[in-house]
Amino acid sequence: MILPPLTLNFVEYSMNCKEKVNKKNKIGATFTEDGFVMGVAYILKLLDQYNEFDSLHWFQSVADKYNNEKAMTVKNATGEKDEKLLQTTSLTLKRLTAYQREFQLLFFSLSSARIFFRAGKSSEENLDDKTSGSSKKEEIPPKTD
Repeated sequence: MILPPLTLNFVEYSMNCKEKVNKKNKIGATFTEDGFVMGVAYILKLLDQYNEFDSLHWFQSVADKYNNEKAMTVKNATGEKDEKLLQTTSLTLKRLTAYQREFQLLFFSLSSARIFFRAGKSSEENLDDKTSGSSKKEEIPPKTD
């Protein structure tokens, strides 16, 4: 599956674009980019690969990785009195938190795109709904005043 490396690349790209917003030369600066996520959701739906992608538990693995890195960074800095090391630790924690937040945003965007494409169901479930739904009439609730 090619999506894990693509998401890593997208998060790097997104972080670089967001950093450009604060600079004087704002060429290439963006603060949101949903085209990638919409494309991923569409391709996964088209190829009926959502179950396979979900089985990777990719976003949970990424969250665990960043939590472990943050814990190791804090553990390594505990008890240190070196000012440079404390500054480096602080910057490292900020960077890890920013990347973790960006992956969360990517996860939320992908979840929204899945809803947009009604990707909660596989193509077999959609086919079952179409065949069983044709014999049923939708009930309209009575009006109450």
